[in-house]
This record gives sequence, structure tokens and C-alpha cells, in this order.
Amino acid sequence: MSTQRDHHDDEWVHEVEDRGGFVLDEQRDFDDDDFAHDVTYRRAPDMGAASFVTGRFAALLPSPRQDEELFLRPDPKAMPSYVPSGLPAEAPALEAKAEGSKDLVPTGPVPTVFVVNYHKVNPSFESAAASRDVFSKLKSALESIVDDYLCFPDWSIEAMAVVAAEEVYFSIQLLQNLDASTIHVEFNRREGDEFQFLEVADKIRKACSSIDLEVQEFPDLESISVDLLSSWSSSGELFPGSMTVDTDILLPLLEDITLEGMHPFTRFESAKQLKDLCQYKTNRDTLRSDSCKPALVEALRTMLSGKDEDLARFAVFIMLNFVRDGGIDFPSLAAILAAAEYKKPSTKNLYDNLKTQIQSASAAAAMTMKG
Repeated sequence: MSTQRDHHDDEWVHEVEDRGGFVLDEQRDFDDDDFAHDVTYRRAPDMGAASFVTGRFAALLPSPRQDEELFLRPDPKAMPSYVPSGLPAEAPALEAKAEGSKDLVPTGPVPTVFVVNYHKVNPSFESAAASRDVFSKLKSALESIVDDYLCFPDWSIEAMAVVAAEEVYFSIQLLQNLDASTIHVEFNRREGDEFQFLEVADKIRKACSSIDLEVQEFPDLESISVDLLSSWSSSGELFPGSMTVDTDILLPLLEDITLEGMHPFTRFESAKQLKDLCQYKTNRDTLRSDSCKPALVEALRTMLSGKDEDLARFAVFIMLNFVRDGGIDFPSLAAILAAAEYKKPSTKNLYDNLKTQIQSASAAAAMTMKG
């Protein structure tokens, strides 16, 4: 038994083809054992669906004017509603802008909250304090937590913190809630590791607990929840020994760093992982062993001599961890360190810290020998 297409069906198909349509025509021969399946594709009539869908999506897209306004900073002389500013593709070291400075205190109106139709998960808190008091408290907290920051007239702060030798760029924005009764403080990451950003944001929030409305309404949170947040967002071992690795892990990392022709991304990620592992004494002891030390010295030499200052900062951080053990035995790197010139303040600060630690360790060793 085989299926037969009706004469009326053929007429309909021909009519559709005449209109430039495209349809799916199937014929199945059930008499064959293999159930041959022939499919023919033809155009179907345009019922206007394509133009309808295109029109509906076009209505959802912003106009060129709206797209330009989205990335403009609010005019400090106007009464703006807050619109998130555009983020740079690469976040450079903070540079003073015409309208921003470290000592600036905004005097204009606080931007109102920008209502969005999605759930925002970035760190934030509410405060019933005056906007100037909130801004002042934030600046006071930043002095001891971040490495650099700038204040802007639109009640925003752009900051950079160094966490485990990695730069984290972020912004803080004060917003007036729609009911005008509280201030909304919002943190936004610009560039850097997300967990390190959360760690810095938690530290700032803890320093501002006296104006944090949630902490004020639930006093127990001041000693429990905020500390808990700082704990889970901080880097460290989940349990003793969880970050301990052996030479099978360390030697390939060192090889990826020193190997010529290695992709910069692979070299960076390997150096970053090595830097993180060097924060634990058991791993430093393994790297001091005869099987790892030559490769470690060569990797540090590569990181210090290259053009990537982030890698150089990682190398300085690694050496700083070894110095804190009470000594460092990399004499061949002394000349490289002495001749190094760093542009980023974050690298210079770590390098100065390393020199201070080495001098202190040398002085302590000399005192021990005299004693």
C-alpha cells in the first residue's frame, strides 16, 4: 500500500509555487521494507510573519540617540536620573579627570535610582544617613582598603584595589531611592577577578556598618552576617591542605611560564596560578626543593624580564611570600630587581614592600649572628 497525493493537493502546491512560496512535501512508500523517506523543499507563501517579527524586535531596540545617551555621564548641573555609565574595554590605571579628584565632595542632587526589569545581584546596601555622611564614610573606608580612588560630582567613586597582586577596578554609586527616604549604595565591578571584587566590597561594607540600614535594623548581623560574607568571599583553603600540590602540578606551571612561544594568555594564567599556590608554606617548601628550585628561578626571571608588568608584579608577590618565611635564596635575581623600572603604582608598592622585607630579614639575620 502506498500513499497517493490527492489531485487537489497538487493544485494547491502549484498555486503556492506560482506565488514564490516554499513548502515541505513528503512522500512515504510503506510498501518498501526500508521505508524510504523522500523530502522535497519548496517555498511557502509569505504571510507577513517575517516583517512582523522584525518590526516587533526593532521596536525593542534603542534609537541611536538613546544609545548615545546610555553612555554619557550625567550632567552635574541637571537633575539626572542615574544611567549606568559605559565600561571601558580595558581598565587602565586611574587617571585624574577634569571633574574628578580624591578630595572632591559632591554638592549637587543625588541621582535617582534607575529602575530595571531584572534582578540585580551586584553588592549594595541601603542607608538612612544623609548623602554627604554616606559619601564621607565611604571615602574613609576606602583610605584603608583600596590603593587608589577618585570622586566625581555625580556622587560616584571609581577605585582600584590590589588583592594578592591582582588589580581590581570597580565603581561605587550613590543613588536616591524613589521614595527619597534612603540612599542606595551600589558597587559595580569594572575589571578584575569577581571573587576578589566581592571580597573588597564586603570589607568596605563592613567598614560602613554604622550607616548600613540592614545592620542597624538587625544588630546581630554586625557580628555575624558581615563577617560571614567576608569569610566566604575571601580566598583560602576550604580545609587544611586543600591547596597543597606536588611537583606534578608545579613543574608544568613553571614550564608554561618559561617556554618560548607560549601564548600570552596561557603564560598569564599559569603565573597567576603559581602566585596563588605560593601563598601556602607547604607549596613554597616544595618549590625550594632541588627538583623545583632551578625551574622556579628561571620562571621568576622570565616574569621579571618580560614586558608584561602584571607578570612582574606576580613575581614580586611570589618573592615577597618567600621572604616572609624568614629568608630568600635567589641571588641571581637581585640584579634584575635592582634594574627593574615599574610604571604602575600597584607594582611599585609591592616592589618597595619587598625591598623593605629583604632589608628587615637581612638585619634580623645579622642580629642573630651577632647574638
